[in-house]
Formats: sequence, structure tokens, C-alpha cells
Amino acid sequence: MHAINNIVDDSHLPNLPNPLQTKNTLYRVFFIFYFFVFL
Repeated sequence: MHAINNIVDDSHLPNLPNPLQTKNTLYRVFFIFYFFVFL
């Protein structure tokens, strides 16, 4: 899961009010889950 977290890492995103920039781990796992579901 570390490689996946690196893709969703804050440093890879622009400095915008993007929900992906949240520090909430649950939200990240939720996004990763949907990312693979819709992939």
C-alpha cells in the first residue's frame, strides 16, 4: 500500500483545496478503494 499512498501523497498534488490533500487516512483509504473500483 506504500506505493499507492505515494501516488495519493500531498506532495504530488497542487496546492489547492483538493479532498486528496486531506490528512485523514480513512478518506485516503476510501479514495484508494474507489480508485481501484473505477479503474
